[in-house]
Amino acid sequence: MLVRSFKEIEGTDRHVKSASGTWESKRIVLAREK
Repeated sequence: MLVRSFKEIEGTDRHVKSASGTWESKRIVLAREK
C-alpha cells in the first residue's frame, strides 16, 4: 500500500498547476503504479 500526503506531492510532477493559476491537481495515484 502506498501512503502519500499532499505536502509530499507539492513541487513534484504529481502537482500540476494551470498557467492561468485558476486550478491545480495533486495526483496521489498514477496509472503507471497500477
